[in-house]
Amino acid sequence: MSQNRTYQDLLKNKTDEQNFETLVSAELYNVSITGDKKLYKGADIYDSQSISPDGNYIMLTTIKKPFSYIVPLSRFPQASVVYDLQGREVKTVNEKPLVEIMPKGFGAVVTGKRSMAWRADQPASLYYVEALDKGDPANKVEYRDELFTWEAPLLRPRICC
Repeated sequence: MSQNRTYQDLLKNKTDEQNFETLVSAELYNVSITGDKKLYKGADIYDSQSISPDGNYIMLTTIKKPFSYIVPLSRFPQASVVYDLQGREVKTVNEKPLVEIMPKGFGAVVTGKRSMAWRADQPASLYYVEALDKGDPANKVEYRDELFTWEAPLLRPRICC
């Protein structure tokens, strides 16, 4: 395993953590075309949101604790959850732990599900990849990644190709 790169502007203490949470927390609202708004999800640290192509689901990715003082927020723990339009949880589709140590090399990736997104050619199906080399480009394997699809109602993933 490698030493971490040197990053600027990292969290340094508990006060930084509290300020970070305050500054990046947000609430999500449904806003009608007439401007009426209704709270969809309460305050959290939202990293991304995406709506399924059929418009029936939304996948929200949030940043979780513990935060780190040695890596940027892109390596903080995250959870991706699919909700229906009323805000009811359908399924937690990914939980990524804090990643403070990774293998050497620019081809190194985290283990577990990554690059999760909606398939544009399906109404409500997700795809993602997982590393077959344990995220380490130094490991000799026939294929680096495996592609999966996860079709609505998002119960069982299957190997794509």
